[in-house]
Amino acid sequence: MRRRSVVRWLWCCLAWQCCAHACQAQLVSLSDDIIIIAQGKENAERSQKTQLGRIPGTAASPYRRRPGSNDILLGQDPNRRLAPLRELTRRPYNASAFRPPLQAQDRFAHGLAPAIERLQVPSVSSAELVEPSGGARADVAEDASPATGLSLDDAINRLVRVNRDLRTKSFEIPQAEADVLTAGLRSNPLFFYSADDVPYGSYSQRRPGEISHDLSIVYPIDYSGKRRSRIAVAEAEQRILRAQYQDAVRQAIDDLYTAYVDALAARQAVRAAERSLGLIDELLRSAPAGNRRRTLEEQDDLTIERDLAAMSIGDARQQSWKAKLRLGTLLDLPIGEIERLELRGSVRELQRQPPPVQRLIELAVRNRPDLAAHRLGVERARAELRQERAEVFSDAYLLYSPFEYHNNSFIGGRNTQSWGAGVFASAPLFNRNQGNLQRANLNIAQSQSEAAAREQQIVAEVRQAAHDFENTRGDLQRLEQVTLPAIRRKRDAAWSRLRAGEINVDAFLAVQRNTTSLVHYYRETLVRHRRHSLRLNTAVGLRILP
Repeated sequence: MRRRSVVRWLWCCLAWQCCAHACQAQLVSLSDDIIIIAQGKENAERSQKTQLGRIPGTAASPYRRRPGSNDILLGQDPNRRLAPLRELTRRPYNASAFRPPLQAQDRFAHGLAPAIERLQVPSVSSAELVEPSGGARADVAEDASPATGLSLDDAINRLVRVNRDLRTKSFEIPQAEADVLTAGLRSNPLFFYSADDVPYGSYSQRRPGEISHDLSIVYPIDYSGKRRSRIAVAEAEQRILRAQYQDAVRQAIDDLYTAYVDALAARQAVRAAERSLGLIDELLRSAPAGNRRRTLEEQDDLTIERDLAAMSIGDARQQSWKAKLRLGTLLDLPIGEIERLELRGSVRELQRQPPPVQRLIELAVRNRPDLAAHRLGVERARAELRQERAEVFSDAYLLYSPFEYHNNSFIGGRNTQSWGAGVFASAPLFNRNQGNLQRANLNIAQSQSEAAAREQQIVAEVRQAAHDFENTRGDLQRLEQVTLPAIRRKRDAAWSRLRAGEINVDAFLAVQRNTTSLVHYYRETLVRHRRHSLRLNTAVGLRILP
């Protein structure tokens, strides 16, 4: 029995507490309601952020991190392009097995592409890079191109106009303009109507009272400059997005460089394979000198070589199709145009000497859009600090009641009309936005550190690109001045001895295989040097070399 009494007493206490809380909730003042309504939109926007990354279909930016923002750095994308350019100039142990690796595609508007005008650089002397002899050029096959084909400049212009990835990212710029517009919008006034002291029944002489009707206007006053600070942050983000888009164009052009050079190299490989097949056919048609007749073994060797050469043509054409398909995809070409695509260019360009490395570094630090984005990010972080300082003071609210009506007809009195006004504001005694202010201060230092790290990385990229360019350039000079003439003399001597009957076909084919391996390595060095010259443009952020 006592236990039941205790349980009943506990239930009564709980019911009393609930009633007390309900009464307190009913006593919430009008000012609290106004503050809750005014801040509801801001709280809803903050609650939309997620730690799982960008949600497809939302208005979140497709870029990894906006410089100067408070985004968390830990756990970010590990594939971020922060590593120096890879070393591509190490000589392979087996030259015939060398294949320069394809560069992986990165993130990819128009009217904001980096400048493609060539800088005036010192011309290279004839002693530094000489034209190969007719025999050496004949060995590697003439890399002729049609006069009406697609040039590299035309490909860049089309990429900037029609590439779908760039077009998708270009929408970030007008969205940023819309954010600036949103940040500059003023708060809407609030209208309240209320009827107070409405009795259950009616008033009388014995139960006096009155019914009052109020119509009030509430307008928030931004006396701390929060609207101006929001506009400043939105404009800073807009400038950052423009710089980030320019960097996306730079990286897309870098991918185009790779695809274009690969297509040129694949075309030259097809021509080299066709030339090799023609050489074998010439050997099959030619008769040995003197009375010596070609043995069955020699005939079989030539037949085998011809079959291998014919199969290599098919492989080369397949690789050429893949290279053209990748290039056509970047340029958004229909499949029919990709099949008919011809390129106006060559893997061998008589490059001018680029400016000194220190000059290239100065150009990169001044023109790289990714570094510009990080520098703008520091300004954005400072603007965000000013915004957090403005958020210390909440808006003041001006209340104006132009019409207040008091109904006294129930007790035989006269009805009255009146007006009222008032101002209330929050006193920042406890919550002065201390945590966000401290975070904004730290974010400035973090953004400055990130910008300095990006500048250091750019310097390393330029040095690496210049080193790769000079390395392959030296290899080409050595190959064209010394190695190719020597192998050509050896090949010509073997051909003369074969025609004279001094050696058999197998001995000549051995010499020809060595020649083919070296010529193949020479072609690959040409491709690497062409790629490194274009990679230098990407590292600097300007079109320096063709």
